[in-house]
Amino acid sequence: MKYDTTVQALGKMQDLGVPEHLQDGLNLYLHDHLHVGHFLTAVLSNDLTEAVARGDDRSLAGLQAVVRYLYNYAPREAWGSKERVNAWLDNTKSEGGE
Repeated sequence: MKYDTTVQALGKMQDLGVPEHLQDGLNLYLHDHLHVGHFLTAVLSNDLTEAVARGDDRSLAGLQAVVRYLYNYAPREAWGSKERVNAWLDNTKSEGGE
């Protein structure tokens, strides 16, 4: 599944309440396979303990929204375990992208 970075996709983040300060990082991770901060990496890796330990108040307030966004709109192979995150990061545009 290719990740859609249209204005519509970014609007979905806003509609779900993904904190604004996390939106660019999440988009860059999903579209460009770039590393993100510790909080988002923990969320993407399905590591709740690490996410809570790493998140600031604003990030933690948006945790449910981030997970809802991932569940509903992100490619399943991009999140859910540390192994999937590592594989996603290793797959930088090698699948015929730019």
